[in-house]
Amino acid sequence: MELTVDPVNFSIVCVVLVLGLWSSLATAMAYPQESARGSVAVGAATVWSGVYSDEQSKRGQAAYSAICSNCHLDNLTGDSTSPSLIGNAFISTWENKNVRALYSRIISTMPQDNPGTLSESTVLDIIAYLFKVNGFPSGEKALESARDAQQITITRER
Repeated sequence: MELTVDPVNFSIVCVVLVLGLWSSLATAMAYPQESARGSVAVGAATVWSGVYSDEQSKRGQAAYSAICSNCHLDNLTGDSTSPSLIGNAFISTWENKNVRALYSRIISTMPQDNPGTLSESTVLDIIAYLFKVNGFPSGEKALESARDAQQITITRER
């Protein structure tokens, strides 16, 4: 049995692999915290740094009630198909990940019946509310952009 390789398909596969590697390298260089998961850089912001405002969490509570509570319930505990957004279950899922990962999950997959329809500000407000109910302290400034979320790590302890 002789193995033949189509040069055009082989070239396409090589280009895709090179672009994938280049993309991964570019991401690691642009966001070094992402490539060092499990550790928080000294001086880096965490959810304990007051990364959202009380006003923002109030907007987030209203948005959560209108958009999220049907599946995740009013008490945020979720059910058999929707995960809990409070307590150990929430922290265990997101611990040592940056807030951008949580933001990306919400903006691309929620609400379940109409994914990808929430605005950036609505998602950030909901995240602020999640931080409030999980006991992370508020600060003076609101979490203003998904880009800012990239620089904040979710940690269990201060």
